Amino acid sequence: MTSRVEAVLSAVLDNHMRYARSSEEITALVRQAVDVVHPDWPTLLYLWDRPCTSEEDDGEEGYPGHQLKVSTDPANGWGALHFITENPDAVQAWETLNPEPSDAAPELLFDAAADSVFGREAALPIETIRVAVTEFVATGQRPESVRWQPSMRV
Repeated sequence: MTSRVEAVLSAVLDNHMRYARSSEEITALVRQAVDVVHPDWPTLLYLWDRPCTSEEDDGEEGYPGHQLKVSTDPANGWGALHFITENPDAVQAWETLNPEPSDAAPELLFDAAADSVFGREAALPIETIRVAVTEFVATGQRPESVRWQPSMRV
């Protein structure tokens, strides 16, 4: 009998690392990432076979070769995603794509340090964002439930 490696969801939430292992913990962390206001920092998600660590934790930085950035405005019902994957040749980055951008979509924070926001064409209804984040935490891959556009931001 082979044992199944359990995935760990690591999240940088409000600039603090959080971990979830059980399905209940993962569901709660997804809910917190999508449905709670995070005005100062987008949430960063990583799915890996172990918890992510920063150099401060153990002297050796450890992250998988992918990251999903989640920025939402729950009160207005909008969100945007940014996905990065690294391969030996290059870093590839994508942002969500709304082929029919809405003027009602609010500005969604991309990077607080750079004071940058997602373009309106990246904003999707929050339920669509929730589905895509749930897909990511199940696969660790770029979600296929949403459309993507190449991003120059890494």
